[in-house]
Amino acid sequence: MSKLAIPENIDIQGVVSQMMGCNLEAMALVCSVNEDSDASVAAFITPKGAKGSPRFRHAIEMEEVYSDTLLSFDVVDPPYYGAWTALNLHQAAVDLGVDRILCLVTLDEHGDVNAARNYTGVEVTMLEAAQAQLIRFKEILDGLAMPRKGTLQ
Repeated sequence: MSKLAIPENIDIQGVVSQMMGCNLEAMALVCSVNEDSDASVAAFITPKGAKGSPRFRHAIEMEEVYSDTLLSFDVVDPPYYGAWTALNLHQAAVDLGVDRILCLVTLDEHGDVNAARNYTGVEVTMLEAAQAQLIRFKEILDGLAMPRKGTLQ
């Protein structure tokens, strides 16, 4: 059976919270599925929990900028957000039923924002697809912060 998306019966936020040992208010996840053939990117975000956190949105923006830097073949250190609870990205991918976690940004119950990524050996097209998801995450979060035309206040 080939993986085409994150399995529907998985509590994504619950799995990552348990692995990190804390409750998460919000998270943004970009992962690869079906890497053996016809690889694609799957994404998940919990925007409501991040509504009051400009730091969470900024972290997603920094991850998007970092992916852009990688696409230009520049060598730079990835963004660092402070103390990161050790998270085994490989084990998290297994627990979530995906091939690889490309990027994970979290906001925990204490307001701490962290991120981890694994782009080692990823093809350019996959990195571009991951970057597109990070851009989409920013759009989703901006939609929460700014009312759309035609909506009541």
